[in-house]
Amino acid sequence: MRSHRITTPVLLTAASLTAAGLMVHSAPARAVTSCGATQNVTPSSLNSAGKGNGCRILLMAAGKYPSFNITSHSGGVLTLRCASAGGCEFQPNNRATGVDGLVIDGIKITGGNNGLYIQGKNIVVLNSTFVEQTSAGLTVIPGTQSDNIQIYRNRFQNAKLGCDYRHPHNCTGHLSDGTPVAEMDYGVRIHDTRNVKIEGNTFGTVFNHAISIKYSVVSSIIKGNNFRGCGRACIDFGQESPASTEGTITGNKFGPYRKAGVNVRWMK
Repeated sequence: MRSHRITTPVLLTAASLTAAGLMVHSAPARAVTSCGATQNVTPSSLNSAGKGNGCRILLMAAGKYPSFNITSHSGGVLTLRCASAGGCEFQPNNRATGVDGLVIDGIKITGGNNGLYIQGKNIVVLNSTFVEQTSAGLTVIPGTQSDNIQIYRNRFQNAKLGCDYRHPHNCTGHLSDGTPVAEMDYGVRIHDTRNVKIEGNTFGTVFNHAISIKYSVVSSIIKGNNFRGCGRACIDFGQESPASTEGTITGNKFGPYRKAGVNVRWMK
């Protein structure tokens, strides 16, 4: 886990966050609503059905799906919804970039480097499960600024310990101080985003950063999440420069297996 300069030298305990929360004028999320006709799809037909613009609901039958790559979408909300939550198992390294209006509902991704990359506007990821990626479960990627990203009621799971990147020969799963090093670096990682809301998700049990507001995030809301275990940091608030601007952390539950509940670093 990288060490960075702390511009706001505050470590907030679980007790203080539960009691009062940390609030700095965050903007509310705007609704992203599924629309259009429903089309039934299977693993062999999903990628072709996802092409084109406008309102559509793709109802996915349970099964094992290849990774998807949506490179643009506009003119209405595209919904990818599993007919049975968790029954649609995707290969890792899925991508949805340059989109305006997308709902991803009820998928499961296990293993690989990254579960899902997203970039765009008005994107909701909900009721999905991310298991034991080596880098991150869900990443909002840098570059063009994203906006109105909503991450609701998902599960992020990892039990594997990893190696110390500063001392690669050390693969005991712990640093010299005895604290754990996770194979799954991040549950959720947010870069370069105007507004993001992360609510009602469950994290367990070991990450280097369960949630990272990485850098250049204007407004973030982290609310009502259950950190059953984090390993190292549950929330890294402004992990790197350029600094993020404002945010609200409130109503979250923090289990005992963690080095820190919330680290506040590069925040204006």
